[in-house]
Amino acid sequence: MRIQIYNKEEAANSRIFLGAAMAAVFLFGAYESWSAWSQYAFFGFFGFPVSWGSAVAGVFVLAGTFATFVVINTPKVVDFCSTVESELRKVSWPTGKQVMNATIVVLAGIFLVTVVLVGWDLCLSTALSYLGIYPRGGSVGSR
Repeated sequence: MRIQIYNKEEAANSRIFLGAAMAAVFLFGAYESWSAWSQYAFFGFFGFPVSWGSAVAGVFVLAGTFATFVVINTPKVVDFCSTVESELRKVSWPTGKQVMNATIVVLAGIFLVTVVLVGWDLCLSTALSYLGIYPRGGSVGSR
């Protein structure tokens, strides 16, 4: 298997983000494996003491680096990333004012739904406590 970079200029931004995401996953895995395996005994490596956690984490990082390189240079992945980039260029992105207006509408809707639900809760709990079904001022299980 010959290792080479497939169409270096094509979908460069998408490949960078994909590679960064994969690197973050593998680095997190390396950290977790290091913390899990560090409790085990040390062994010597060219005269240096090395913990099993460091060895496992190092293998994880090397395997992750190789896997990331292979994935971001696979022709199908590069073509997919290229297609995604070209489609994202066609998107009409909202302006800052449109985003602010939409955010205000969503927050107002959330506030309105909250007020309605709190009102219904108070009405129902008052009615049920008046009927003696729901104790006022306490939880249901504390009769």
